[in-house]
Amino acid sequence: METHSVEEAVELEKKSPLLRSAGKGPWSNTSLEGTFVGTAAGTSPASFRGGDPNISLPITMWFQYTFDGKGHIDPAFGEATIGGKPSGLIKASGTYSIDPETGMGMETINLPASVGGGTLNRRLSLSNDNTQLHWVSVDPGFQFKGTMHKQ
Repeated sequence: METHSVEEAVELEKKSPLLRSAGKGPWSNTSLEGTFVGTAAGTSPASFRGGDPNISLPITMWFQYTFDGKGHIDPAFGEATIGGKPSGLIKASGTYSIDPETGMGMETINLPASVGGGTLNRRLSLSNDNTQLHWVSVDPGFQFKGTMHKQ
């Protein structure tokens, strides 16, 4: 599989009419506003939980994010099961940005120290009516994707 940097991916999206949402746009951070809930599944590096970075662990998660329409996610919370171990409730915050031409964007979730700190970075795509969001993790070692629906 061919991989690209985030910047290269944005340029490819802008050149491909198949990746754009027909008849919608321009988008902005205000396109993503309100509370969304969702689920996700995939794998994460074991080092995310203090283990061997050469091993991947299965991860499933539910979550709820509130997007403010100005590029901030607060609150963000959810629970995960990583390698069969429940995380307990995780409360976080983050930021996001939406490309005005494609409706695609990036989000960064800032994790609390209680789960090791750090950030999770995700590439996202909004539906035409801004009520659904699909995302994939872009952090090395993560094979993780999810869907969110506006409440």
